Amino acid sequence: MESWLIAIRPKTLFAALSPLILGNSLAFAHESFSFFIAITSVICALLLQIVVNLSNDYSDFIRGVDSPARLGPARACQSGLLTPKQVKIGVYISSSLAVLTGLILVSSGGWPIFFCGLLSLICAICYSSGPRPLADFALGEVTVFIFFGLVAVTGSYYLQTQQISLQSIVMACSIGLLNSAIMFVNNTRDIVTDNNAGKVTLAVKLGKEMCIPVYRSLLYAAIAITVTAFLLGVLPGWPVFLSGLCFIYARKLAEKFESAKGIEFNDILNKTALITFIFSLLFSAGYFLDIHLQV
Repeated sequence: MESWLIAIRPKTLFAALSPLILGNSLAFAHESFSFFIAITSVICALLLQIVVNLSNDYSDFIRGVDSPARLGPARACQSGLLTPKQVKIGVYISSSLAVLTGLILVSSGGWPIFFCGLLSLICAICYSSGPRPLADFALGEVTVFIFFGLVAVTGSYYLQTQQISLQSIVMACSIGLLNSAIMFVNNTRDIVTDNNAGKVTLAVKLGKEMCIPVYRSLLYAAIAITVTAFLLGVLPGWPVFLSGLCFIYARKLAEKFESAKGIEFNDILNKTALITFIFSLLFSAGYFLDIHLQV
């Protein structure tokens, strides 16, 4: 079991959970909510994240990206805890379960959800697998922004309400930037090993020095979007204020990122995932508080 937990990487599941919290809390605030759909959509999102993690573990080991010089947390294949065949079977099982839960959601959301789910599954597998993985084209952060931001928030909101609101789009962009920051920390840490293995990420293209302002911009822009939306009358004050408190934490992370080296990025990686989760919780709490105060 411990070997599979290492392969699944539970700490990364915050990236899949956070946008679902936002999408469903927005729907709840708009009085259009089903607990069954919410739970099913969360399970489906978590399964897709597991597909990404297992596929990445398998593919990076087979391609030689996960060498002994790797600085990140242990990988199942690289450490010999699981064989590539076992991890590959895990990809098949998690993909199948994701499809099954996805079909339940399709029965509620129709064809838009079917196509979003199908595209999400294809990209989850093709991110690091296949002859031309998306990760080799410096598209990791863009892919995360689209699927763990735009698709996840607006998709979960659409499942509940059968429509897409401007608020859901704003929050999709915000959480998408934070999730992209998680990917960016991971790729910055692995600049040397990825470059040696021929894996061309955005961090490899930019170099460590340019990665510093980009990481800071991803964090700050996520919060700036919500503040701008409030000033334009799109979002209410309490959720923006509470989630905006994350700026204090974001600033500290940006400072740590600037001086970080080697395995120090692992701590920043975990804390970036945590701030994403906290941001979604605070925003949701603020929305419920705003509704309560209006009653």
